[in-house]
Amino acid sequence: MRLWNTHTELFEEFLDDNSIPPYAILSHTWDGEEALLTDVKSWTNSHILITHQGYQKIVKAREVARSQDCKYIWIDTCCIDQSSSAELTEAINSMYGWYARAKVCYINPGGRPYVYKSREELDRCRWFSRGWTLQELIAPQNIIFYDADWNAIGTKKTLANKLSAITKIDRDILLHRKSLSTVSVAQKMSWAAGRKTTRTEDTAYCLLGIFGVHLPAIYGEKHRAFRRLQEAILNSESNDLSIFAWSRQPSTKLHRGNGKECKTREYCGVFATAPSDFSRAGNLAKKVSPRRVELQPGNCGIKVMMQFFIQMTPENGGYRYLLPLDCYNEDNRTAVVCVRLRKYGWNGMVRENPAKIEEITTPLLMPMTIGCRYLIPETPLHWHGTPDGGGVDFIGQSREHAIQFELGSGIWFQFLDIWPAHRFDGEDRLFYLNEKSENDACMLRLRGGVLSPSGLQRVDFEFMFCAAGWSSTLASELSEGNGSRESKLEPPLQCGVMDYREYAAAFSEFRTDAQGWDFHSEHFLERLVYHQMPKRSSIVMEVHGNGRASVGEAGSPLPKWVRVWFEADRDQDPDVCRNDFWKITFHREYSDDKESLELKCDNYGAADLGWEMIADQGPVLGSEQIGMVGRGHEVPFFCKLDSVQWAS
Repeated sequence: MRLWNTHTELFEEFLDDNSIPPYAILSHTWDGEEALLTDVKSWTNSHILITHQGYQKIVKAREVARSQDCKYIWIDTCCIDQSSSAELTEAINSMYGWYARAKVCYINPGGRPYVYKSREELDRCRWFSRGWTLQELIAPQNIIFYDADWNAIGTKKTLANKLSAITKIDRDILLHRKSLSTVSVAQKMSWAAGRKTTRTEDTAYCLLGIFGVHLPAIYGEKHRAFRRLQEAILNSESNDLSIFAWSRQPSTKLHRGNGKECKTREYCGVFATAPSDFSRAGNLAKKVSPRRVELQPGNCGIKVMMQFFIQMTPENGGYRYLLPLDCYNEDNRTAVVCVRLRKYGWNGMVRENPAKIEEITTPLLMPMTIGCRYLIPETPLHWHGTPDGGGVDFIGQSREHAIQFELGSGIWFQFLDIWPAHRFDGEDRLFYLNEKSENDACMLRLRGGVLSPSGLQRVDFEFMFCAAGWSSTLASELSEGNGSRESKLEPPLQCGVMDYREYAAAFSEFRTDAQGWDFHSEHFLERLVYHQMPKRSSIVMEVHGNGRASVGEAGSPLPKWVRVWFEADRDQDPDVCRNDFWKITFHREYSDDKESLELKCDNYGAADLGWEMIADQGPVLGSEQIGMVGRGHEVPFFCKLDSVQWAS
């Protein structure tokens, strides 16, 4: 640390922190004419000393310090060698500490466009709009404010209420009665939201001390400095998720579709671009969370091990993803503060609707299981739709193959049993692949009954759905009569439904097997054969809890039986997937007459459809042989288990 001796007017360096003597420190705003270290050491011409505005400022500060028995003073303009990048980096990372340990801090605004003359005019001072002066206000214990003529007008203690009103910083924080650690990251960022710096990188560097982190100063990296600051904060305060509690001005772009005008859907990374994004976060207070949160920034994104929330959407049976921020709105303490996310890429998440922070009070909010996910820190801003009606959803365009589920009335997902979860998007209700892959198998558990707007559920039945080969378009090609022999050997889409209660134990073991090889379709089908699971497009099940009153007819008993069936079709929607994809539509029908429901099932009165086997060589198996294999009989000698395919 380099200090200016107020008596000898020489600079002295102190390399050991323990050897640093008491000193005064100056806080001011830089103007066009400042006295730098090299200038002060070289100037001897008295005419220059008298007329140079920057030099007169530091000389006056030195005289004030000397009059108050301070032997040393530190002034950023002349106590840092600006030509040394190493010294500049050390000063930037140490500056908060230097201001904190100072005996007294003198604040003199100087500069333009306005110079205050009294405490009543303090809020008009340019000093409060600069980035570096934020830490210079918070760090020192003892501050004296001076007017333009160096007349004292008050101290931090006597002006605390006015300073708090100007800066929106809690009075107890200013007076060091509360620690900065009690303040959320979002609130700290909001203090800097309206402040400016001359250089873009200083937007981040001026906040290092506020957050207690250290970074090398790399001038020229521009906005990347603020990203590095956020990564450093995550590494030091990983339990404070309010770092994601930012919002930008809403987009004015509109999208015309189906003759209607609607807002576009905007997506971006989870990191803010500047402190100004936190301008509306000043009332988000820190909340101590009992949950364990692990955040680790890396090349693939921010690796997250924590519990997300989902918001059920009863209108379509799906759900939205929400990231809880472990902070609360001081004006609405009961609401859960979240930001909305969208599934993107391999288990990745991007921010949706960056103009809004969600405050959820609905009971349709439920926690997800703890798992590993990746938050994408930054992407170019994307939106769905343009003013002329063009544009497609970039989320959908990232998917090459998909199988989507259209849930009929009274059917919804049991989200704890969706496998593989990292390939499932609850909002679009689909499994997806970002490239061609053999890992196109899936299974999920669905429930039927009543899901009310209040979030209450009445579960009447549960069933499982399995599918393999959904990245294939074979079924549609063959139906058009243009399938070659090679295309017939390509695994087609194969899917079926089963009563969950009947096969619950088998599914538990089957799911464990499937996870081991990431739902590879060929192995998936082998295990279906091994566990003797039938393949049906419709089933009849007994309704749970017979005798309960049905919704809509108080006192009337619930029907005893329910039939569930599905239809599989090819669909096109560039907002869902860039290629054609499969759409599975589920239906259900209640009745007290079991036989009438069974007569409507496509496999009524016949053996299970079973599994179709495609040998490495030889013909496709006939239906009689398929039935034998489906019932667990021996596989014919000319077939291999590793070529099992489930019939479509």
